[in-house]
Amino acid sequence: MIQIPADIHSAYTSFIEQRGVKAGQHRYYVKWLCYYLDFCHKYNIKQTAQVSLAAFTGKLKEKKQAENLRKQAHHAISLFYEMGHLSGRKTKNDTSYDKSAAYGRTEPDISFSHTKKVSFNQAVFSRPKLIPQTSKPASGTNMAPRQSGADWTEVFNELKNAIKMRHYSPKTLKTYSGWVRKLQTYIKSKDSRLVSVDDVKAFLTWLAVEQDVSASSQNQAFNALLFLFRNIFKKEFGKVDGIVRAKRKPYIPVVLSREEVDLVIGFMKYPHKLIISLMYGCGLRISECLSLRVHNFNFLNV
Repeated sequence: MIQIPADIHSAYTSFIEQRGVKAGQHRYYVKWLCYYLDFCHKYNIKQTAQVSLAAFTGKLKEKKQAENLRKQAHHAISLFYEMGHLSGRKTKNDTSYDKSAAYGRTEPDISFSHTKKVSFNQAVFSRPKLIPQTSKPASGTNMAPRQSGADWTEVFNELKNAIKMRHYSPKTLKTYSGWVRKLQTYIKSKDSRLVSVDDVKAFLTWLAVEQDVSASSQNQAFNALLFLFRNIFKKEFGKVDGIVRAKRKPYIPVVLSREEVDLVIGFMKYPHKLIISLMYGCGLRISECLSLRVHNFNFLNV
């Protein structure tokens, strides 16, 4: 994900505080800004307030983000543009940054030009010009998918972003990433474009037959891979038949015999002996037993 330079981050948090955003909300505003810049970079959308902001909020709606979160994201980015507009009016000689600094990362097969310094507004509001590296072949749609040994870094980055966009717990991210990593190992890092439902079927069957996982673990793996296909690969599972299901082990409760119960109660003293006898004989819960009063008993039929 795109990282905001420290000084711009500091300027932005100070600006939104001046605009009445509470300190507890600052990290959410910065997070939405990072998501927005990453969105523009990923989909090659020009960062203009009208076009890109509408596209970003539309994407959030498509991802079924709550309305209050979409409003918060819209407000965060609007303040960002307002800050840049005011900064541009105040001075034309702002502190310079490398183009790569505004994005905090480079793509695997391209590099940013570092020969030219740009102003604050250019660094933040303009997408850097991408220059193919000469040392590595440019990747793209023309490169044939690899049957093994492909790089899944982008898959895991998109998985992380998708889970965070939905505000799932860190535990969910860790669990889903773990199952995706196991799938990657099982299919020998096949190119993600070539991963099919048949690969998932074989993987889930392998978990049940070879790894002897529990039924709950197999279901957890299925849910993780379903999320991967729908939200990262943009594919549908369809019908998933022919999978060997992990067997649920029957739960057999361990209970004491009547003689063992009598022996245990025989070692107890008042009032515990009375309480346990009532609970065992009447099938009461602890709270039900402790709430009993004299008028609850019918002594006439004794």
